[in-house]
Amino acid sequence: MTTVPRFFRVAIFLAAVGLHAASGPARPNILWIVSDDQGYGDLSALGHPALKTPNLDGLKSESVWLKNFYVSPLCAPTRAQLMTGRHNFRTGVWDTWAGRSNLAADEVTVADYLRRAGYATAQFGKWHLGENHPFRPVDQGFDRSFVWNNLDRFAPTFDRGGPTTPAYSGFLDDVVADEAIRFFGEKHDRPFFAYVALFLPHTFWGKQVPDADVRPFADMPDLSPADREVMAMLANMDRNIGRLLDALRERGLDRNTLVIFHSDNGLTGRQQAAARFNAGLRGAKGGVYEGGLRVPCFVRWPGTLAPRTEVARAAGLDLLPTMLEVAGLATAPEKPLDGISLWPLLSGTATKLAERFIVQQQQPQKSGLTPQPFVNAAVIGPRYKLVWPKDEASPELFDLESDPGETTNLAAGQPERVASMKAVYQKSFDQYSAGRGFAPVPPIIDAAAQPVFRESMIQIPEKTGITLIVARAGEYRIRLRGVQTTLFPQGGALGLTDGKSVWKMPVASDTQEVSFVAQFPAGPVTLIPWAEGRTPREGYVPVGLDPGCRDLVIERIETKSASPL
Repeated sequence: MTTVPRFFRVAIFLAAVGLHAASGPARPNILWIVSDDQGYGDLSALGHPALKTPNLDGLKSESVWLKNFYVSPLCAPTRAQLMTGRHNFRTGVWDTWAGRSNLAADEVTVADYLRRAGYATAQFGKWHLGENHPFRPVDQGFDRSFVWNNLDRFAPTFDRGGPTTPAYSGFLDDVVADEAIRFFGEKHDRPFFAYVALFLPHTFWGKQVPDADVRPFADMPDLSPADREVMAMLANMDRNIGRLLDALRERGLDRNTLVIFHSDNGLTGRQQAAARFNAGLRGAKGGVYEGGLRVPCFVRWPGTLAPRTEVARAAGLDLLPTMLEVAGLATAPEKPLDGISLWPLLSGTATKLAERFIVQQQQPQKSGLTPQPFVNAAVIGPRYKLVWPKDEASPELFDLESDPGETTNLAAGQPERVASMKAVYQKSFDQYSAGRGFAPVPPIIDAAAQPVFRESMIQIPEKTGITLIVARAGEYRIRLRGVQTTLFPQGGALGLTDGKSVWKMPVASDTQEVSFVAQFPAGPVTLIPWAEGRTPREGYVPVGLDPGCRDLVIERIETKSASPL
């Protein structure tokens, strides 16, 4: 059977359903900026008592502020919703590790749609929807990509959809902003769509931010050293957002560029210290109270959108259909969208959104279970919100208009409302869970589009390993890089097993990587970490032990008899 390349399949599909660019005024460029783990109050314009964020404050003053804007409480699930306009359960993404963040190849992304409509599409920074083919940005509709891939914030390397770049000398987010700004300055004969996903203020297990960013907070006696780093990360994020906006202005692009800014989820619970301000919201990242789901969102288009505050409850799911309408596109997509276009509200042609419910949920990472009904789930209506923080037996109903801090549970006194909202949730969960299911979507090794496979070891569970699809039977060179020799004080061995064979090499005090050769048949193969003499250490991965090395690289060993791809 002949395989039609993904781009042409998407083009054929969009043509068949009638996706086209409308005639009329020039369509705007689109700059979409997403911060990482920035809470609702992590900027001075929303009340932070100590932090100054002049660039975000200025953006807010020039924007439509979507005051009640909701995302998933976790990074990769939010990003799957953003890219597809569909609930993440539909897309293969429901967690941040172990293959559960791989965006299925048959999903149609906002970049797919906009590229087909004539936009130049580019991604810069964080992706977190799969490191390998067919999940990379260049496999999912982006003409170009710039994805961090070496876990070093101070000498970062990036994947452009091919070989890894040499290490950059600048700090991670500074480099990402530099690259996006270069893109703005290129000669464009068509509108561009730039998705810039910053890494700050997400915490890091090593040094988090340059000393120069920390110094302005050195004289704040109420802040611990860790708090000062958090403040510095927020300040760095604000500065780079300002650089992006200034670059548009300097190039005369600002009045024809739609700018969308928001965070991917609420602030992380590990940072609820003096450096963080949650604006009275309850909860944090990972949970479905407002502090985990509700984030700042600003939408700017000078001369087209009047700056103001909109209180309608909107969602990250809504941004894809909004962008399609802004770009002058009409669709009847094969896959159902769960978001709605916000353009009538933003443009002022409508004064409110149709009544609807937003459903979000996140299975706790250490539960070891796939998403379960009523576990850490919420259904958000125009006024009321129903939450199941633990299970079906403990519903909590809140009136968000009078009680945005979710302090008073009204469930016992309003059983009919609880029942009706519960029915909405159950129907949504069943719809979102049907079809694809929750098994990790496996990547491909030895794909023509990506000859060298690379995966971070924190994505590979200690007990169950990683399942891959081998494109061609043959011999493969396997390298385990960045060996952490301190975990092997008496020496030992490091390798992999498929449950039948064990491939391993000794670890000494100066070992930087181990490599070996394995024979794989075509089709699925599961590789499980193997270690001898390793000192247990938890905390490097969400579940299980530190794997003992940083990443896994697999490349086919070509022979003269090997058939061409």
